[in-house]
Amino acid sequence: MPQTKKPEDEGKQVNQAVLKEYKPMFLNNGSYRYVIVMGGRGGGRSTVSSQYAVAKLLDPSYFRAAIMRFILGDIRNSIYQEILDRLEEQNITENVNIIDHKMRLEYGENSINAVGFRKSSGDQKSKLKSLAGYTDVIIEEADETSAHDFMQLDDSLRTIKSDITITLILNPPSAEHWIIKRFFDLVPIPEKDGYFTLKVKDEYKEKVLYINTNSQNSVKNMAQ
Repeated sequence: MPQTKKPEDEGKQVNQAVLKEYKPMFLNNGSYRYVIVMGGRGGGRSTVSSQYAVAKLLDPSYFRAAIMRFILGDIRNSIYQEILDRLEEQNITENVNIIDHKMRLEYGENSINAVGFRKSSGDQKSKLKSLAGYTDVIIEEADETSAHDFMQLDDSLRTIKSDITITLILNPPSAEHWIIKRFFDLVPIPEKDGYFTLKVKDEYKEKVLYINTNSQNSVKNMAQ
């Protein structure tokens, strides 16, 4: 299928039912550098990340995204498959150029590409290629990623002269995890010894959109 948008497809709309908690993701438009979506099982985080990717892929605005996990191969049966499912649900699979062996999707100039921090579990060094020109990075199971790998990715994206959104999708980790330490202050919960609510640090208030889907916004201090 050619990598061109037909005039009648330009700005094709998708009708996706999105939980209200997640709507700020779709309204961000580069205002926040980081979007952190945290919650337990059943929160619909994988679904909404694929909904976001599909909506942006079909939008007339330029969109080039990397969908990421720690190991490249793990992407195929997770967020990549979720995106394919969303396309099928919307009956628009035939409008998108799917290069399956590369886990790449194209719609005109817009694209989604699978990128792993490691090619395989045995790799000790990052295999990241240049992400120049990317507008979005969506990291599924972001708690699997090391602080070093994330900083390397973040620093490389800082060199690009455009608004970049890095979305981190994860289960709540312990209070000792680098994502918690970097982005959040911990506020003790008096009635739950060893548990804390999360508050975005003042230095990140203008940079972080935090979406929590737990009934209680808390993490456990595993060091206690």
